[in-house]
Amino acid sequence: MTIQQTSEFSATSEETIQKISTELSTSDRKYRVFMAIYSGGNKPKNAAALATITGLSEMVVLQLATPMAHQQYFEKLKHNGLVAFRKHPHINAVRHTILRLAKSPKKLGQHV
Repeated sequence: MTIQQTSEFSATSEETIQKISTELSTSDRKYRVFMAIYSGGNKPKNAAALATITGLSEMVVLQLATPMAHQQYFEKLKHNGLVAFRKHPHINAVRHTILRLAKSPKKLGQHV
């Protein structure tokens, strides 16, 4: 399932939360990138900043973050002439649930 239009309803639906958390639970590197983008303020983070936070190379960050941005887990944009990523406010509202489920993948209904 790909989120076509990010809205409060679609981003916080049980199906969307489960999909994102399941994908993050399959890869520690994806989990670290997602967590780095959703940590701190709303300022966009470029690959160099994310590489520092995650301990991954800039190339790996871009290879992991770009497909996740296309799936609308967060927003991909240009910031100061560089590719950067910024959190979606609606997904930000449920990020703790997503991250908790990604570390302990159980049915969503058991956690909410």
